[in-house]
Formats: sequence, C-alpha cells, structure tokens
Amino acid sequence: MKKIFIFALIILSLVLTTQSLLADSLRDSLQGNLQNTGGTAYYGDNNQVPTETDPTILVANIIRSVLVLLGVWFVVLIIVSGFQWMNAGGNSDIVVKARQRIINATIGLVIVLFALTITTFIMNQIGDASGYNTETE
Repeated sequence: MKKIFIFALIILSLVLTTQSLLADSLRDSLQGNLQNTGGTAYYGDNNQVPTETDPTILVANIIRSVLVLLGVWFVVLIIVSGFQWMNAGGNSDIVVKARQRIINATIGLVIVLFALTITTFIMNQIGDASGYNTETE
C-alpha cells in the first residue's frame, strides 16, 4: 500500500508540475495572439500570424491528437481490466491477466503523458525559435 501511495504521489506531482508550466505558456500565448490580432486590425495585414496550414502547427496538432487518443485507449483498458478483475469470480487466471493488463496500461499511460509533455515542450521551443507560436488549441 505504501508503494502504491508513493507511486501515485510521484505521478500526481509530475502531472501538476506540467500543468502549471503549460498554464504559464498559455498566458504568453494569449498575449502574443492579442498582439497579433491588434497588429492585423491596425495595419491590415500581419504576416507573422501563423495559419492552420503552417507545418509546425500541423505537426503539433497531429502528434497531440495521436497521444491523446493513446491516453484515452489506456484509460479504457484500465477500466475494462478492473471490471474483469472484479467479475473474475475467484478464477485466478483471469485475475492475474487483468492485474497484468492494468499494470501494463498504467505504464503505457505514464509513457504517453511524458511523451505529450516532451512534445509540447519541444514544439513550444521550436515556435519560440522561429518566431511562430505553436500552441495548439
């Protein structure tokens, strides 16, 4: 029980840290978008406003969508395995398979969360370096 609590605490702290960092970049993103919109409204044409066809934004959206779908898949797998475990009726083979599936799905979910965090960070750095904002919506 103590190991599970420590593991959950570590995962929770990593996720919450990531969310606060993303909130900071969201503030910067909104400020940049307001400046771009104001420049476009005042000057008529602002070439610095990225479009949805910009390759960096397109790649960021595709990667984020795939990772979100994988995360949803792992959560569904955990729920289904938990349901199978609860309805095993004392059959130890089903319990062992369901438990192993829950462990594997949890590991997969952690990997997906880290991949999403790393991808978001890299795409933000590319956007900052190129002058474009790659924040996806």
